[in-house]
Amino acid sequence: MKTHILMQRTLEPLEKYLNTKGLVEVIINKPGEIILETKNGFKYIQDNSLTLEYLEGFAQQLATTVNQKFGEYHPILSCTLPIYNYRTQIMGKSVVDTNFAMAIRCASANIYALETWFDEKEISILKNAILTKKNILIAGGTSSGKTTFLNSILSLVPHEERILTIEDAKELELPQPNVTRLLKSKMGTDIAKTTYAHLINSAVRLRPDRIILGELDIDNTLPFLRVLNTGHGGSMATLHADSVDKSIEALIMNISLAGAGGNERAIEKYILNALDIIVHLKRIDRVTYKATLKELN
Repeated sequence: MKTHILMQRTLEPLEKYLNTKGLVEVIINKPGEIILETKNGFKYIQDNSLTLEYLEGFAQQLATTVNQKFGEYHPILSCTLPIYNYRTQIMGKSVVDTNFAMAIRCASANIYALETWFDEKEISILKNAILTKKNILIAGGTSSGKTTFLNSILSLVPHEERILTIEDAKELELPQPNVTRLLKSKMGTDIAKTTYAHLINSAVRLRPDRIILGELDIDNTLPFLRVLNTGHGGSMATLHADSVDKSIEALIMNISLAGAGGNERAIEKYILNALDIIVHLKRIDRVTYKATLKELN
């Protein structure tokens, strides 16, 4: 309780910005300046109260609150901002030339009808895939709406099912009553040093009907696909990739960089056996998105 009170006090200089109407992102590239992104663009504000001393203190208190570390030996912090539940990324002295950088994703987790992205035929395919527990990958570039789309299709999962999520920051919105959320520090700054393999293996033993992974990367791609290939259907995840075809390439690269053996063709076959549908999202401008759906199996 005391830790959260201290966090609330530490947040005070930022509250007026975090409460801005229509806020998409709060960005700090250097001490003394804050940038607010809304649908209308970026607004640059000089604020001398945002000193390096304050910003480092804020990051350290945030790390303490979420049971992580930030400082000289742990200069990268990825977590959820308490009170607001916003995804937060902070970079410290040794990894950024301005000594401090931060981005807070403030966009609300809206739920949109599938008609926002697809026609009637594709919607029918998606709904059937969800109900028959097909494995779905949602790919796209930065700010392409991957999490928004994932939240939208998660709302279609039957409420009698038990869902288990694994995220580095709490971004998924689930209306189902039987949900367990597992959290994993993106940079390994959590005190317990828990790995994705630990969490994914534990997830299987927590009796889930579906496992939802926030974002696939080098550390978690192979453990996640292994679960899918052992018959655990209905799982979903997001991935940074520029197209449907490049999604497969990105997964192959993740597995290769993780040190897994096997040739590229064998890895690709393993991926295709695990996934049933890939949805790719592309951001055209601040309000327009394009969606592509491909059935693999």
